[in-house]
Amino acid sequence: MIKKLHMDFVQIFVSREFITIQNLLQAGLANINA
Repeated sequence: MIKKLHMDFVQIFVSREFITIQNLLQAGLANINA
């Protein structure tokens, strides 16, 4: 039970980090193209 909860938390954390990285990359590309 605790392990399952931990895995869910890790997935949510990783997903949020990945979205943040994607946003930073897109912002960087926008700056390069500008």
